[in-house]
Amino acid sequence: MLENEKLILKEYLEDISHQMKTPLTSLNLIHERLQKAEGHEKRQLLKEEKKLLDKIEWLVMSLLKMAQLDAQTVTFHQESIKQKDFVLQLLNPFEIQIDMKDIQLQINIQESEIFKCDILWTLEALSNILKNCIEHVEQNGIIHIEMNQNPLYNEIIIQDNGCGIDQEDLIHLFERFYKGKNAKQDSVGIGLALSSMIIEKQNGTIQVENTYPGTKFTIHFYKENV
Repeated sequence: MLENEKLILKEYLEDISHQMKTPLTSLNLIHERLQKAEGHEKRQLLKEEKKLLDKIEWLVMSLLKMAQLDAQTVTFHQESIKQKDFVLQLLNPFEIQIDMKDIQLQINIQESEIFKCDILWTLEALSNILKNCIEHVEQNGIIHIEMNQNPLYNEIIIQDNGCGIDQEDLIHLFERFYKGKNAKQDSVGIGLALSSMIIEKQNGTIQVENTYPGTKFTIHFYKENV
C-alpha cells in the first residue's frame, strides 16, 4: 500500500509539474519581450501576462482543493439556501461571458424552495460544469438549469445545446488531467474532476450524456436521513 501511494504521489507531482511548465515558460518569454516593448504591444503583453498569472493561480488553488479532498481534511457543512438565491450566486461570475455570447438562459426552479448543501463547495463544483457548458455553446446558444427535489435526493440539471462530447470521452470526462477531443486548447483537465470529487464527498453522484444537440449534466445529492 505504501509503495502504491508513493507511485500515485509521483504521478500526481509529474502531472502538476507538466501543467505548470507551459504557462511559466510563456511568462518568461513575455517578461523578456516586455523589457523592450512599448505602447500597444506592451499593453497586449501585459494582458497576456495577467491571463497566464490568473491561470496559474486557478491551477494552484484547484490542485490544493483536490489535495484537501484526497486527504479528507475538508468538513462539509449543510446550509440552507433558497433555490433562486443559489442560482443567482452560480450565474453571477459568468454574467459577462453569457452577455457576450448572447446566451439564452432557461431557468426551471421553485424560487422559494430550500436547497441544503455546503454552499461554497457546491458552487465551486457547479461553476466548473457551467463554465464547460458556456465554452461549448455557440453564439445565441441555450443553457438550461433545473432544480428538483423528492424524498430521496435533490437534483440539479445543467444542459446546453452546444457541440456535445465525443462518445469516447464520456467515460473519462471526470478523470484528472483528461482532455477530450473538443476541449479548449488551454484546458488542463481538472475542473470537472474537482466537481466530481466535491459532489461525491457530499453523498452525491454526477452523470453526463449527449442530448443531440448539446450535453446534459445531472447531479443528485442524496438525503442523509433516507
